[in-house]
Amino acid sequence: DLAMILAMHINKKPKHGGSVMVRQKIWRDRIDAHNRLMRHYFMENPTYPESYFRHRFRMSTELFRRIAEKLASHDWFFQQRRNAAGELGHSTFQKVTAALCMLAYGIPADLVDDHLAMGESQAIMCVKRFAVGIVQVFG
Repeated sequence: DLAMILAMHINKKPKHGGSVMVRQKIWRDRIDAHNRLMRHYFMENPTYPESYFRHRFRMSTELFRRIAEKLASHDWFFQQRRNAAGELGHSTFQKVTAALCMLAYGIPADLVDDHLAMGESQAIMCVKRFAVGIVQVFG
């Protein structure tokens, strides 16, 4: 009887989410997503004109750059770093873009994955750190 109760307890699914025991590793090409973002908006001859960026983000690319640079110098989270495996993480521009898209359009965190190669938990962290950083840096 005790073995049966233990087996039922082990196989019982949690009612309220809880920790994820095993995470599936999804290969996201962060570098390609960063390069595409840069090509679209920030290179010398971008794919989309400044007016498109201004319409989409409600600011100029120059203001976006200044915000991104200030955040990166204020909070190490916004700096691009290597992980324990030596892989490059998301760029400053990817993190700031994720936060702005989620805040401006109210999109869920998992939608930024398609364009920025960023998982849901990382996107949520971007928004949280962005909000705190903006208040601390700009008042």
